[in-house]
Amino acid sequence: MALGEAEYCLTMKNSQNYVLERPDGEVAATVFHRGLTGGWDIEARDALIPEVLCGVFVFCRYLEQENEFLAG
Repeated sequence: MALGEAEYCLTMKNSQNYVLERPDGEVAATVFHRGLTGGWDIEARDALIPEVLCGVFVFCRYLEQENEFLAG
């Protein structure tokens, strides 16, 4: 995905863990489910604005729902 002039790759590690990386492999953000305790953790190591992180989170949830539909 392109955000301004920066490019990132969003990788789904499993159904509830995602990594947003720069082309050089540096992790810009991670989105992961807390498991049985519930909720999500989003860690951003980059200068990504909150609105972009929210958009990435919503897109991750969309991917999760699409995968459930295909598996079911």
